[in-house]
Amino acid sequence: MKCYSREPRGIANRTYSDKLIKTIHRTKSDIYAQLLLSSNIKLRPGIGRLIAEARRDDIQLAIATNTNQENVEILLSKNLPEDWKSWFTTIETSNTVMAKKPSPAIYLEILKKIRVEPSHAVALEDTENGLSAAKAAGIGAVITTHQFTRHSKFPEALLVVDSAGSPSSPFKILNGKAIEERWLTVAVLDL
Repeated sequence: MKCYSREPRGIANRTYSDKLIKTIHRTKSDIYAQLLLSSNIKLRPGIGRLIAEARRDDIQLAIATNTNQENVEILLSKNLPEDWKSWFTTIETSNTVMAKKPSPAIYLEILKKIRVEPSHAVALEDTENGLSAAKAAGIGAVITTHQFTRHSKFPEALLVVDSAGSPSSPFKILNGKAIEERWLTVAVLDL
């Protein structure tokens, strides 16, 4: 949030105190957590299937998110079996890495913990900041867009699709290498 307070647009031209920024962020996070708890929120299309495929193929999984641990736990507890935490080698959130994307810090922490070279990892991202963070850490990224990013071009991504897709609901390629597959698979992510 602090990076936005320094951008020259509207009232953001002002400098905000760290205390105010933390208060706004905590309030936003509390509201979001309540929305998650009271909703029937689902994983984005195809993500559960892709996680299951990676697990079946013994591929290390990690989570790198700017949100907090509580929000991750609410979302995944609502959508995955009870033992879901054991599926991920590491889960890095705003509680564990203070520098937010586009800083590569969260990805660098994950690479250190999973002991994988950046060239052997791929990030699934959905924002410009996420793509910038992955790229700065040396990791290629596949973008699955959403309502707020569907018009972004993401020229530095390996592939840009409108969702992870599934056999019954294929994705649309928005940018990147033309491929025959119509849903993300572990093989597709090995770009």
